[in-house]
Amino acid sequence: PCRPNHTDGRKETKMNITLYQCAEDVRAVLDAHFDSDTEAADTLEAVIGQFEVKAQSVIGYYKNIEAADAMLDAHIKQMQEKKKALSGRLKSLHEYLGRNMLAAGIKEIKAEDGTFKASFRKSKAIEILDEAQIPAEFMAEKITYTPNKTAIKSAIESGREVPGAKQVERQNLQIK
Repeated sequence: PCRPNHTDGRKETKMNITLYQCAEDVRAVLDAHFDSDTEAADTLEAVIGQFEVKAQSVIGYYKNIEAADAMLDAHIKQMQEKKKALSGRLKSLHEYLGRNMLAAGIKEIKAEDGTFKASFRKSKAIEILDEAQIPAEFMAEKITYTPNKTAIKSAIESGREVPGAKQVERQNLQIK
């Protein structure tokens, strides 16, 4: 039952049993012929017990990874908030400096050691004042389609056939 990996025909000191091997052992016991019902029940109980022990280890590992994933999500959210605050501060400082340079009539500021320079350059941009007044020839059309799964589910459950879609029943593993 739940065979360990071997090297040179000897058991390794660390047993590396996979859940797959344990599941195979359970299937093999279920398919095997035993001389008595007691022997079959005892063997099945043993391999299921080993499967459950291995499954508990897998679930523990899963929960550890889940916790690390949640911790990283929280850290990423915190860093994104810090980045958003810094980006806002950069924009504010940029506008503040530009506004005050224009007010003072200063076109350029250079560091004495040449490490930075702030100056103005001319550019052209289109500013939309009222989108409703723009002629159709200057409008770009953007159409997107995506299946409405809620409507499709309702239609199928009411007995209607929806080409290209079907309702399937799934087994969803829950780990709590």
